[in-house]
Amino acid sequence: MATRDVFSEDEMARLRSFPEIGRVELIRHFTLTDADEAFLGKFQSSC
Repeated sequence: MATRDVFSEDEMARLRSFPEIGRVELIRHFTLTDADEAFLGKFQSSC
């Protein structure tokens, strides 16, 4: 069964596009936490 047989044209259009995302969501999901920075700090080279 092909994907086009499962989803309507509107659903396919939504699946193929990027969702609307606001400033709050951008900050929440793409800001590094202290734990993220500590983890990444292990991989920094001292050039």
